[in-house]
Amino acid sequence: MRLITGPGGSGKTRLAVEFAAQLEAEGWQCGLLKAGQGREAIGSIEAAGRPTLLVVDYAEACADLETLLEGLAAHDGDQVIRVLLLARTLGEWWQADGPLRRHAAIRDVLAGADAVELGPLTRIQLRHQETFEAALEAFTSYYDVPVPTTTLRPVPKDTPILLLHTAALTAVLDARDGTGTAGSVAVTEDVVTELLGHESNYWSQTASAHGLDQLGMGPGMPRQVIAITGLLGADDEQEARQILRRLPVLASVSEPTLDRFLSWLRELYPASSSSWLGTIQPDLLLEYVVTSVFSGYGELDDAALTGLAERPANHALGVLARSLDHYPAAAESLLRRLLAGHANLLAVAAVRLARNLDSAAFGQLLADVLAEARLTAEVMAALADELEQMPVSLTMVTIAVNLQVGIGEVAAGHWRQAAETAAALGTLAHQLWHSGFHGTAVGAYRAAITLYRALGEAKPACYRADLASALFALGGDLDALGQYRDARSAVAEAVELYRALEEAEPGRHRAGLAKALNGLGITTSNLGQERDARPVRVEAVELYRALEEAEPGHHRPNLANALSGLAVTFNRLGELRDARSAVGEAIQLYRALEEAAPGRHRPNLALALKNLGGVLTNLGEPRDARSAEGEAVELYRALEEAQPGRYRADLASALANLGAALSNLGQERDALPAVTEAVELYRAAEKAQPGRYRADLAGALANLGATLSNLGQERDARPVKVEAVELFRAAEKTEPGRSGARFALALTNLGATLNSLGEPWDARPVQAEAVELYQALEEAQPGRYRADLARALANLGATLSNLGQERDARSAVAEVVELYRALEEAQPGRYCADLASALANLGAILSKLAHLDQALTVTAEAVRLYRVLIQTDRATYQARFADTLIKLSGMLLDLGRLEEARDAQQEADLYGRAR
Repeated sequence: MRLITGPGGSGKTRLAVEFAAQLEAEGWQCGLLKAGQGREAIGSIEAAGRPTLLVVDYAEACADLETLLEGLAAHDGDQVIRVLLLARTLGEWWQADGPLRRHAAIRDVLAGADAVELGPLTRIQLRHQETFEAALEAFTSYYDVPVPTTTLRPVPKDTPILLLHTAALTAVLDARDGTGTAGSVAVTEDVVTELLGHESNYWSQTASAHGLDQLGMGPGMPRQVIAITGLLGADDEQEARQILRRLPVLASVSEPTLDRFLSWLRELYPASSSSWLGTIQPDLLLEYVVTSVFSGYGELDDAALTGLAERPANHALGVLARSLDHYPAAAESLLRRLLAGHANLLAVAAVRLARNLDSAAFGQLLADVLAEARLTAEVMAALADELEQMPVSLTMVTIAVNLQVGIGEVAAGHWRQAAETAAALGTLAHQLWHSGFHGTAVGAYRAAITLYRALGEAKPACYRADLASALFALGGDLDALGQYRDARSAVAEAVELYRALEEAEPGRHRAGLAKALNGLGITTSNLGQERDARPVRVEAVELYRALEEAEPGHHRPNLANALSGLAVTFNRLGELRDARSAVGEAIQLYRALEEAAPGRHRPNLALALKNLGGVLTNLGEPRDARSAEGEAVELYRALEEAQPGRYRADLASALANLGAALSNLGQERDALPAVTEAVELYRAAEKAQPGRYRADLAGALANLGATLSNLGQERDARPVKVEAVELFRAAEKTEPGRSGARFALALTNLGATLNSLGEPWDARPVQAEAVELYQALEEAQPGRYRADLARALANLGATLSNLGQERDARSAVAEVVELYRALEEAQPGRYCADLASALANLGAILSKLAHLDQALTVTAEAVRLYRVLIQTDRATYQARFADTLIKLSGMLLDLGRLEEARDAQQEADLYGRAR
């Protein structure tokens, strides 16, 4: 026995045909295994009394293979019997622990069987051009025509031999018929189409010989006949007649007319030993004809894909499953219709086929269909038996089958078994997630949730807690994948369920409610909706505090986690003292927990320290922030070294924060390596999970750009800041609003760099976009982004003024003044310097516009504010005070108020000398 594998078009069938021809010349009997004849085949061979080669095509999908091997194992005569198996892949069916080898007798038969793979040409040291030229010579010799002058265009290394032969045959036929031109040939789907054009001529010629042209047969009918017989096959004449009558054009023709078609078909493509009707060969051509004739919809598709018996349905399943390799879109549509319409008939066979093909595309398609199908109890029981032999690569099929089994258990009133099935799906989801199969894990959780919902409808009082737990777990996984909106929806439902359960039985579900609330706070915060997250996080902390008081030590880690998260929300809302208090308590709890169980709570302690650094930065305590961020970096670095890749993004975040803390201390050269490493780590994380860390990478690049700018390296900063903006823009398309503030800041910083490089015209649209973003953010959360909007408008105003667009600049800077005035009224003293600067800038613009009276008024107000500021911090503000006095003096001079102008100038000189 021998197995030959290779992708479609690699030459397996051609090799088998040539081998069989050689053996027949030596007196052997050779043939293909006929469907349904596995057990009888060996007896028939023994009766013939000749050495025999039996070929099993598509062995991975052959339902009769096991019975054939059982018969072969029982053969004890002297007659030589050889079996040649052909398959596209070495799937689960062939593995040492696969279902085929579960019987000892079959294991013995297969013990010495070799498997040979037909790989790409490069693996057997042949070049595509040589293969193409050899095929040209063979075909020209067969058709007795001159070798055409043509060459092969470059093709991919893994191009199947069949396509090379097809290209050569097409070139020869074109030359024979005078339809081709000298030149080069490309190996594409067009080659197959062109070859079928020649084949269509053959169909027409042979159809005329059988008088079919006199029946008014349209040009498309031959292709329809070839397609439906190739798709469904036929074991005998009666079945062939039934298949042909499925076509609308042949449904009501007379029996003699049908005889003509059958005679034509059997002459067109002689039948093999495995079927009554032959089909167009090779498979690539059959697959093309089938997928091009049937589109998945319409009258023809109804004829081919509805109301099938088991044998033709299984035949169609095999043809279409193989077609997925070459014509995936069309084959998928047809497969979905076939499987959905014959779910009970094909479910078990399709699961076995999926297992043997080991095709992810077919497995996912089957899983989708099974998840929606209505299966009988008998079929579901058979599917349950198949699960024991399902490979990990087809876990999605396992999930779909389990879901169907569970639904059947619910319908039968077997509540406990259905609940066990749902729990098993939840356990599987957990295992899949931690094994790195994240998308499949989400599918398993969704299946478990579907079952729990069905159980809840049947027994409303019993399974709400299980449903809530599964929803919470799903939400956590979705949040980790960056699917925050779906995550929040799942966790919000979990909160509602736990709240109702807690109201019904006070105290029993308090921990579950606290956990769900904390999760809801996280997902809401990740959506940038901190005001909505705040009350949720506060309630979670209160519940955990009550639980910890009732059971000291038992809920301490959860309380610490909730406090750390609450601190993040407080920090983002500007409630900085509350943020420091919350995160400080969290750190105390984590340090105590870490001392009691070293290493166990290190990741959470690192996160809390990182959060503390952010709070201290916003409180204007950069030295303490640097200390906290430095400790967080050390902890994350140790964690990442112990588990490479696991804490890469966390370390990157901590390094970015450390770089910001160092920049705030003016230590830009120390900050540069930290932010550079953060960028490198985020690049690696984003490469591993595309899209997941795009916004974080953008933020790290923005920090690096800012650091380079602070070091005076604006030309190096420019491409870094441009990349940050582009990444933020892409992130905003997939998660609108999530990166709004950071995106706006990145635009602001890019605008500043463009201005400093003498590119104000490029800076203007960038700064205008930043203003628009901040305006939208401020409108959504009044007061939250007012200062940021003021700074963005101030930058835009300066650029407009530099471009000589003073009227536009006046509008922008006037708005800046109003914003800072409101901020200063709300927090007296904090924005006094910003207001003074904005007033001075507005005065300068008004002066350029010759609005001297207005310019004098606002500039005088700026002078009064600077006079107050130099009383508390002379070193910082005396230069700005002097410059504003000089501007005031000039305005007074222009207005003819000479004495006041002289006094202002003298005071400016005084502070100028003191600098």
